[in-house]
Amino acid sequence: MGYWEEIKDAFAKGIDLAKEGIKEGADTVVQKTKEGAGVVVKKTKEGVTYAQLKAKLLFKHSEFRDALADLGDAVHDLYKESKDIYADTHVKQLIEKVNAVEDECKKIESEIQAVGK
Repeated sequence: MGYWEEIKDAFAKGIDLAKEGIKEGADTVVQKTKEGAGVVVKKTKEGVTYAQLKAKLLFKHSEFRDALADLGDAVHDLYKESKDIYADTHVKQLIEKVNAVEDECKKIESEIQAVGK
């Protein structure tokens, strides 16, 4: 083998090694990009879920305040009339509603904590 053929072979081997390195590097970049995109998608979904739950909780808190106000009005009216607050069925229904909405708020808060982790 002549001098120029040895240089040509060495040069070809260098190019082949460079192509392999570039291919491996590109594969690594593609893989890391896919992994990163997956993380971004997951975190975005979590963020959207978190925001939806916070909005839902805000509306439930409003419903809770309204239920408490209704209960307060009913109790106040019965008190003014000197009626038995504990025997009134309307008051019992309002208390059940307040308790139900409070339970829903607690459930949403636990969902928010689960998403936050």
